[in-house]
Amino acid sequence: MNLNVKKKFLLGLVVGILGQPACSFASEAAEFNLDEVIVTALRVESKDLETPAYVNIYTEEQLKSTGAANVLEAIKFTEGMIYHSMGPGGQSWAGMTSKAVIRGSEKGTLILVNGVKMNMDGNYNLEDIPLQNVERVEILKGAASVLYGSEAFGGVINVITKKTANNSIAYSQGNFGQKNHSISLQADQFSIIGAMQEMDRVKRLSASGYGTGGSEKRSFQWSYQLNEQWSFTHGHIENEYSFEQYAGSKPNFDWNTRKQASQYEDTKDYLRLHYDGARWDVGIYSNLQQRDYDKYTSLNTASANHSNSERYKFAEYGIDAQTTWNASGVNFLGGWGYSHAQYKNNVRLPAADKLRLDKSRDSYSAFLQASKEIGNDTTVILGIRQDYVDTGSDTISAFSPQFQLLKKLNEHKSWYINTGKSFKMPTFNQLYDTSGDLTGSNADLQPEEGWNYETGLKWEGNSSTFKAALFYMDYESIKYINQNANIPDADSYYIPENTPYRNSGIELSYQKRLNGAFSYLVGASYGNPEIKNSNSNGKWISQYGRLQFNTALRYSEDKWTANLLANYFANRAFTEKPQFPVTLTVAYAMDERRTVSLVVDNLLDRRDINTHSTSYYYSLPRSYRIGYTQTF
Repeated sequence: MNLNVKKKFLLGLVVGILGQPACSFASEAAEFNLDEVIVTALRVESKDLETPAYVNIYTEEQLKSTGAANVLEAIKFTEGMIYHSMGPGGQSWAGMTSKAVIRGSEKGTLILVNGVKMNMDGNYNLEDIPLQNVERVEILKGAASVLYGSEAFGGVINVITKKTANNSIAYSQGNFGQKNHSISLQADQFSIIGAMQEMDRVKRLSASGYGTGGSEKRSFQWSYQLNEQWSFTHGHIENEYSFEQYAGSKPNFDWNTRKQASQYEDTKDYLRLHYDGARWDVGIYSNLQQRDYDKYTSLNTASANHSNSERYKFAEYGIDAQTTWNASGVNFLGGWGYSHAQYKNNVRLPAADKLRLDKSRDSYSAFLQASKEIGNDTTVILGIRQDYVDTGSDTISAFSPQFQLLKKLNEHKSWYINTGKSFKMPTFNQLYDTSGDLTGSNADLQPEEGWNYETGLKWEGNSSTFKAALFYMDYESIKYINQNANIPDADSYYIPENTPYRNSGIELSYQKRLNGAFSYLVGASYGNPEIKNSNSNGKWISQYGRLQFNTALRYSEDKWTANLLANYFANRAFTEKPQFPVTLTVAYAMDERRTVSLVVDNLLDRRDINTHSTSYYYSLPRSYRIGYTQTF
């Protein structure tokens, strides 16, 4: 399909959607324990048993039960999702962000906040979202590009924030200088939630002699319901942190002498104006980020100096609209979107405020999904999407089809098929940034494109649920490949390339509410993510790992609640050591308004490797926090 034909197709699809009669649909998610209602998988409300996709759901109470301070830490116990972090509490290191990798697809996780994209130039920071702001999280596995566009390869994580706040204050403190504070206030149609997280310096976090120099995160979210249709939300996040390298060499580092420090000030703003009317659901949004970086070297010598300083700025503005209608017994969902993104990078040292990179691009999209019930027990869903990106000097486009089928076997069981094509556009850095010491760019990169195939079974009883899925993924990914790997004694230099990727596996989950105070969840997944690249001589190279088990045991009676959570990840690609985080939480309600709590992370005091590469970054040793919450 040539570019002119694609433009005509995109225009025709938008005009077709705009010309249809529409009915309203609910966009708010209700909270259920069984017979869950989902809003992410089909962009309209559907019950889990009637949804042709594998979805994990975290209610507000389930998120709290993890004892986590942020979203990333709360969902790391999910089957089929790999946790990657370079610092304590999920702390990222500049562009080397923490990740929630779904089904082994490194850059294939799309993050939404209230259904609107949060990813910025391929990166996201779930560790920056405090749980105080969150009402619910839905994790959709498998192909989702038809409804959500670029980056929805492995799946989608939709963070649904609170529309109203409980009037409360909370405080917790623990070892390693951990301090978490929050306040929530609601007054008529206005709400505000503020939170702060602190941690002191932590050493011995890397096999390369790195530690963190401490961190402080400050965030607030305020919302205002203008009327029944219009609402506005603004989230603001400030993150100050540093990574430090110590003198010496492996394995004999001098942990009392710093030789290098990298300091960061990272500010993000997310603004959302939402219209929920009788005919249309429309979101107008902006994602803004500024990160300042200063590097100090030779700290252990008389020649200590401020060797480097950079400023990174990213801004994206967009609109996303959708509507539904029915014609001849077919339910239609259609939508369109536009966004403008701009990336700037200034080097202030050693150069004198030199503009290193200044690029922008405009993205246009339209999608259409048709759902038809066949008889009383079968639903067929067909979807198509066209995306078109204009960089000013080049054009990139992607066409995505999807087929889904759901068959109700009886009142409590269903079986589904979900097959779709997904894609991810190359990032600004991958296409244009040639200034790195270790990495370069590739202006000839094509979008990551490929197919997801999945079939699954769901069962719901009076007090338990079970779900299982078989999947296969086959697509062209983008990986940074060492161009000097076969040159003796040469320094490493990485260039992004389009490389084949594949993964096949199974995921299982069972949860049971027992008679009395106990309930439990057990999950398991097995996958085999692999890539081929220009250095592999035609051989497939294993990525991440293969085997995962997760469990949650919960107790709640009278004034006491307790939770034990664990996630075991083994057969890993870059280390023989399994990853095995275990968390214990206990809470006691002193009365209706006051609660005290204890959280113990890394209960087994393991030195887990939390990265999935040849660079090892370790988990924080056993840590604890004691907290107090007051509502009023």
